[in-house]
Amino acid sequence: DLCIAAGDRAGCPVLDELVIQTPVVLPATLRIVVEAAGPDGQRPLTVHSRTAAQWIPHATGTLSDRQPTHPPTATDTWPPTNAQPLQLTDAYERFATAGLHYGPAF
Repeated sequence: DLCIAAGDRAGCPVLDELVIQTPVVLPATLRIVVEAAGPDGQRPLTVHSRTAAQWIPHATGTLSDRQPTHPPTATDTWPPTNAQPLQLTDAYERFATAGLHYGPAF
């Protein structure tokens, strides 16, 4: 939402891509930087938080003023017709087995 709000102020209200590198631990001082548009009209953005000593990178992405090719409508069905529920009660254990370890801040 903060990236979209920054894009709104920069005239690029569509968040085309957001790659999260590190979760933000709150409370935090955040800095969202929206750069100048490239030849394709997209504007790169970065998200950082401040510690006492340095700025920590959290995410990179791109903004544009293009509307999505298929905006959601009231007739879209959710969940999708062939959706299958996933069991998530042991998700963190399965992530750990795969080498992905999430601490209490996540």
